[in-house]
Amino acid sequence: AIGDCTNIPTSKTAAAVAGSNDILVRNLSNLMFGKSDKVPKYDGYTSCPLLTGYGKCILAEFDFDGQPLETLPIDQGKERRLSYILKKDVMPVIYWNMLIK
Repeated sequence: AIGDCTNIPTSKTAAAVAGSNDILVRNLSNLMFGKSDKVPKYDGYTSCPLLTGYGKCILAEFDFDGQPLETLPIDQGKERRLSYILKKDVMPVIYWNMLIK
């Protein structure tokens, strides 16, 4: 199972799907072709952009245990206009044009 129909303890987000896709594909490929390559386990990575006000947002990226897994070289716990623009303008384009195709 993948995406919203999974029964794993993580948020149902596009980031969680993207974070687990590579591992799922590698595991399925190993199974189909009889390989026993070591595949890393999904760590529960997800990302939730949280709007904190008009034009402000923080990005919460974390694992199964709620530990931060930040992927950007900035303090994502600080309200930023850049995070808001990322949520409002960039993430929808990535979702609709790259992730679900």
